[in-house]
Amino acid sequence: MAADIEVLLPDIDVEAIDPDTRKPVTLTVREFRFLEGLEAQVVAAPLLADLAKHMDAEGARPGVRAIHDAVGRHAGVWLDLVARATGRDAEWLARLSDADGTALSTAMWVANKHFFSQRVAAMVPAKQAKSSRSATSSGRSSAPDKDRTTASSAS
Repeated sequence: MAADIEVLLPDIDVEAIDPDTRKPVTLTVREFRFLEGLEAQVVAAPLLADLAKHMDAEGARPGVRAIHDAVGRHAGVWLDLVARATGRDAEWLARLSDADGTALSTAMWVANKHFFSQRVAAMVPAKQAKSSRSATSSGRSSAPDKDRTTASSAS
């Protein structure tokens, strides 16, 4: 039963040193629940778009380097997402040591892999569809469709 819940809600505990008290604390990185995911996808949009640029036509995921670079380019967005997943203030998280922040980021990816992978993957077919539409439409004439003209004239 507990194993089933871990699969359904893969929250992860991370040990860190509180930057204010210098005492160990346990941070729980939660998988976004439905409403949290809906809200987070708006915040995450620039990061998701950046990650989608690194997926190829076959849907191969971005490599670790591409992920790290994208997170670095969108550090404020990333901190906001981690803050949402941990219930901690983004400013407090920003003051964690590099080692603790890296461990927290890794836990964030693991706990929310479905959030990121589903949204990034959904952006790739849209990019491919646009490419194929522009390739086919470039050979078409821009003259109005005769049936549409007739139908709108009749009304």
